[in-house]
Amino acid sequence: MLPSSYPNPQTLPLLLHILLETPAGLLFLLRPSYTLSAPSPAAHGVIRQYGLLLLVLNAVLVVLILESSTGPGEKGEKGEMGEVVLRRVCGVLAVYHWGPLLRAGRELGVMGRSGRGSGEGGEREKEKGKGKGKGKGKGKGKGEGKRAWGGPWVVVTVHGVVMGGLVWGWAVS
Repeated sequence: MLPSSYPNPQTLPLLLHILLETPAGLLFLLRPSYTLSAPSPAAHGVIRQYGLLLLVLNAVLVVLILESSTGPGEKGEKGEMGEVVLRRVCGVLAVYHWGPLLRAGRELGVMGRSGRGSGEGGEREKEKGKGKGKGKGKGKGKGEGKRAWGGPWVVVTVHGVVMGGLVWGWAVS
C-alpha cells in the first residue's frame, strides 16, 4: 500500500479517462457532423448532448479525484473514504467502455453482429454499399466520409486502453 501522501492509485485511470475523453466530448459538442458518416440535423442534437454528457462526466471525475486526495476519510485520514468510491467508479466506467469497443469491433468485422434484424450493424452495411465507385469525400456534405480520430481501430485502441486502466483501478485494493 502506498503512503498516504501519494494519490489513490484509482485516480490514474480516471485521469487517463479525462485526458482521452475530453477531446472527444469537445468534438462531439462542437462539430457533430465531423463524427458522423452521414450527418443529419436530427442526429446533431443527440451527438452534441452526448458530447456534453462526456464533459460533465469528466467534471464529476475531477471533483471525485480532488475530494479523494483532500477530503477526510472514515478514520479522519486523507482520502481513505474516496478510495472505495473511486474503485466503484472505475468499475462502472469500465462497463461503459464495452459499448464503444463492441461498436467499433463490429465496424471492423472483428466482432459478430448482434443477431438483431436491422440494428446498427445492418444499417452500416447498407450504408457502406451506397456510393461505391464515386470519388471519396467529393460532393458529400460537410463531415461525410471523414474520420475524426482515424476510424474504428483508434476507437478500439483508445477505449481498450482506458477500459484496461479502469479495470485495473477497480481491481487495485
